[in-house]
Amino acid sequence: MTYKCIAALALLSPVAAFADFSPASPSILTVGQTLNLDNGTISTSGGDIQFAGGKIVPVNNASGVPVANSITTSLGVSLIDEATLCALAPLFSATPITPSLDAVIAIHTNAGHYSKLWLTAVSASSLTIQFTTYSSGCSSGGTGGTGGTGGTGGTGGTGGTGGTPGGPAIAAQGVKNAASFADPRLPDGSIAQGSIFVVFGSAMGPSKIQYAGFPLPTTLSGTSISVTVNGTTVPCYMIYTLAGQLAAVLPSDTPAGTGTVTVTYNGTPSGTAPITVVKSSFGIFTVNQQGAGTAVILDGGGHPSSSSFAFQPGEEVVAWGTGLGPISGSDNTTPPSGNLPGVTVVVTVGGVNVTPLYAGRTGYAGEDQINFMIPQGVTGCNVPVAITVTNGSSSVTSNYVSMAIDPTLTCTSQEQFPPGFKTALASGSVRVGSVVLNRSVTTSPAVSASGSSSTVTVTGDQGEAGFNKLSANAYSFSGFDLPYGACIIVNTPQLGTVTSSPLDPGSVIDINGPGGAKQLTESTGVTGAFYNILGGGVQSGQPLYFSAGSYSINNGNGGKDVGGFNVNFTVPQNPFTWTNYASITAVPRSQPLTVNWTGGDPGWDVYLNGSSTVSIGAPAVTFECRAHGSDQSLTVPVSILQALPPSGTQSGFPLGQLTMLAEPSKISTATVPGLDLFIYTYSVEYQNSVMPFQ
Repeated sequence: MTYKCIAALALLSPVAAFADFSPASPSILTVGQTLNLDNGTISTSGGDIQFAGGKIVPVNNASGVPVANSITTSLGVSLIDEATLCALAPLFSATPITPSLDAVIAIHTNAGHYSKLWLTAVSASSLTIQFTTYSSGCSSGGTGGTGGTGGTGGTGGTGGTGGTPGGPAIAAQGVKNAASFADPRLPDGSIAQGSIFVVFGSAMGPSKIQYAGFPLPTTLSGTSISVTVNGTTVPCYMIYTLAGQLAAVLPSDTPAGTGTVTVTYNGTPSGTAPITVVKSSFGIFTVNQQGAGTAVILDGGGHPSSSSFAFQPGEEVVAWGTGLGPISGSDNTTPPSGNLPGVTVVVTVGGVNVTPLYAGRTGYAGEDQINFMIPQGVTGCNVPVAITVTNGSSSVTSNYVSMAIDPTLTCTSQEQFPPGFKTALASGSVRVGSVVLNRSVTTSPAVSASGSSSTVTVTGDQGEAGFNKLSANAYSFSGFDLPYGACIIVNTPQLGTVTSSPLDPGSVIDINGPGGAKQLTESTGVTGAFYNILGGGVQSGQPLYFSAGSYSINNGNGGKDVGGFNVNFTVPQNPFTWTNYASITAVPRSQPLTVNWTGGDPGWDVYLNGSSTVSIGAPAVTFECRAHGSDQSLTVPVSILQALPPSGTQSGFPLGQLTMLAEPSKISTATVPGLDLFIYTYSVEYQNSVMPFQ
């Protein structure tokens, strides 16, 4: 099977790792309607653009420019990144733009952001748009932060140390794998020899992006990067330079170990930033260029999967990434072809391990491709995919990404929301209500009067409910279609700013069942938010409320925004019990973890998740596994547990948690006046919030 080589420049997008807003569904405008590109709101006034039939008209201070015609694939659109839009900034104007099918146009919004719009359907009466709005506004510092001694800024957080005031500065945790953007403090955050990496910061290069040609130079437009490990300093091969973000190839002969990175711009060096160099640490590129969500995994025609186009079981596809391992020879020109020697690669697709057909360079410096066959029996619109690379005694699993797989070439497994929900998403906002009732068993810190630390385990019944109007980007990532028996490392793209406004469903929600009548009452001063302990717990002084039988939930006639509802649910005859909950007092990451349970409804789903962090403020890594309720057992493999960092402590308690949730495999929904989606469920949850991962 032959694949087109995708240049790394097409997969690397300066500052695109921080894409702010991209609705899950296309926006459809009719004549006279306006669209706000920062939140997706469709209206008849305001916004950033108006559809005037034969023209797209920038509104108020917005401006625009045509970018490209006849872009027929989402991959083609993804290659038009924020750097492209920024480079076109001098051409933006208020001149109306004539729409055409499959055209891409750029808009500078009234909020100062840049947005790319793909016109996927055009007629005299309507316009269908898929768009992404970026958050950084093309400022020279980008989102990497301002850096400098003691400085702070943006996503990068606290700046690096040393350096010259006003000179180049590397943001804290600003050195990352160019595909996964993994935090460098995490197990998959090291930089592999021969891989492409990015550096976030400020004043590191020119205000307009400059790309290198072949052979890749060690200095580009005054910018250079050097890495020092174990006393050896090596210059890196530059790919592009921009004030807030750089990309380069780490030479394959860089010594392995912990070291430092220094950026020099126009003769002025930055302070140093830490780096850990390893032989292999693979990252998979994603379509949204955030390291999460839909992967840059392509079929033989160069197409990625999407919500409307799925790959087939048994089909050969190729994943693009970086970090497979070092090569012999120079990294600044065309690399050697063929499988990379010295590495063992396993692709995990929906929990099924696959041996790749090819694992080596693409033909571009630092860029890798993994060809593999999609296993039979795995389907879903968001099937999790990860790639584990073993090099010597070291084994590292990549970022978890997703792809769509279905024999029909479409996403037939996509969850079917109630009528009107997808239409509401396309309008820019959705009205959502939920009622969640559950029994919980929780283990948490208990500090005695003498100051000694211990834990306490409490069983309680409670209910909570929420009713809100949310911006559509709250649903821009639908999670993973996690197969039964599989585990993943949870990896979700940034959703941007989700706006929320409360809805009034009435002040009381009534619950009736074998244990009598209970109420959820609205939280004081918070419209549409409810929480009450129904029994058990520490302070309620009441017996547990839930027992086997049928229950009803209703809100009478409703409230100002939400109409009345009256729904029913059943608590199973056999209580769900995590049987070895109390005996698990620590999780060794070097051996599999097995959990067991009894009872509940055999048709329920059981989820196990755990997380760990080394310290408060450091990133946490979370895993999730799924099983049938009837399985009564689940095992977490070592490859998953080793992706978590060992738990640190705070006030004597470990910074890890382990949770099991049992709930119906299909969450119940109902049609409620005033809501686009209403869900309700009963579940059982166990949580140990002081579980050490060792």
